[in-house]
Amino acid sequence: MSELIQENELRSVIVGTRYRGQAAIDAIARMRPGDSVRLERENHPNDIYAIQCHYLGTFVGYIPKLVNTRIAPQMDSGSIATAVVETSAVIRRGNFIQTEPKLRITLGEPQQ
Repeated sequence: MSELIQENELRSVIVGTRYRGQAAIDAIARMRPGDSVRLERENHPNDIYAIQCHYLGTFVGYIPKLVNTRIAPQMDSGSIATAVVETSAVIRRGNFIQTEPKLRITLGEPQQ
């Protein structure tokens, strides 16, 4: 689900899309390698490290807990996290998400 590539890069998937509704499923179906995904911290009562994923203006899901604990504290300290689609989602008939989209997440230097 996650893999450390380098000190400031990780691979992850997007989770929770099916709970975001049809617009989110349609959005991840359009994702292609190289597309940008905006990451945004969320004040979530059940996950203090929650990070939302937005694609073309649609909230499509979250970074999983296994990965967000590495990224959220750095984002909170001012680092910019960027995400790029590495592998498209596989969606089957009936909107069944067989494979989540995979992302490469890069953490930049904190903003001054």
